[in-house]
Amino acid sequence: MCTDISGYAPNWGTICWVAAAVIVVALVVTAVVLTGPAGLAAIGYAAQGIALTGMSTSATIFTFAAAGSAGALASAGIYATLSSKDKEEFNDFGPTALTMTATGGVLGAFTGYAAYQSGLHTQGTYSTPETGRKGSTYTQLNLQNGSITRQTRYGSNERQMWRIDYQGTPHYIKGYGDALPHIHVYDYRTYNGFVNRVENIYPFGN
Repeated sequence: MCTDISGYAPNWGTICWVAAAVIVVALVVTAVVLTGPAGLAAIGYAAQGIALTGMSTSATIFTFAAAGSAGALASAGIYATLSSKDKEEFNDFGPTALTMTATGGVLGAFTGYAAYQSGLHTQGTYSTPETGRKGSTYTQLNLQNGSITRQTRYGSNERQMWRIDYQGTPHYIKGYGDALPHIHVYDYRTYNGFVNRVENIYPFGN
């Protein structure tokens, strides 16, 4: 599309610059729609390689794609401005700018997917949260020696699905006795508009 067939390269170059800008705007708008009011902030963080927690897979991918394409277009614009003597030379960089913008968006999307996946399995020394990203896990470590204290998995409702306690207070289980480690298995039932958590505890690994 951007090949100079008729000898009017500046016109084709302008079309390529416009197409690159359209790609960026489309990705930014999509990212904002998927992430809501925090969309622009999420794109800003994505430009720094940071994925905000709580976003869906598609929202994370599009915020990184928007950041990648915008950064590539800005770089192309700066390079073309510094390298051009006039408008015609600037327009000649249009095909390159379009290629850079599209490539930046694709690479950003792949980076966003990788960032989302890496955030599915986290660990730390802080207490296990009641809620977490759908399908994610959290491993709580002992602050003193780094050993595993608890492991938790979150279900499709973003609440704890099960939690294994390796350290702490043993639970008495009828017919078994004190159990440590043990596993908490949770079920959530809605009654009159309220969500009630049903908990069962079983021995684990013994």
